[in-house]
Amino acid sequence: MANFLGNSPVISRCTAWPPVQHLLIRMTDLSPWKFAAWSMYCVPSRSIRIAVISLEDGGQLPLDTLMEQGAYLEFINHRKALGRWAEPDGLARATFDLFRELEGIEIIVEQAGVDRSTAMLVAERLDQYEYHRDTRAPAAPTISGRPPRRRP
Repeated sequence: MANFLGNSPVISRCTAWPPVQHLLIRMTDLSPWKFAAWSMYCVPSRSIRIAVISLEDGGQLPLDTLMEQGAYLEFINHRKALGRWAEPDGLARATFDLFRELEGIEIIVEQAGVDRSTAMLVAERLDQYEYHRDTRAPAAPTISGRPPRRRP
């Protein structure tokens, strides 16, 4: 029986996968709740807040209309799964579609995480994305963006 368990490729893969998946999650910011979910027991589900701000007047845009269109929740779900690899390009396009008078927006994404020293949820990261409407192609809501800035 011991020989059977020791030579089993299934058991060896199951034994090797948890540390590999944990390192993958730590290095890439992917969701620990994905990819066979061994690391999900280490952290709570991601909490993400989003603000869309007009660059013209600095006012925050109402998110309820973006929620109705589905772009807001689609981005939240992608961000929870892919972490920083999910950029809000689709949300920016939907915002420019809904608010045709806007020439520029800033999308701020705040993600909560666990502070390892206190085990409390804290604002772990704040990413800012700036988008401008491409005025050369007024029929299509194309956008030009800038890489995110991180706030400490």
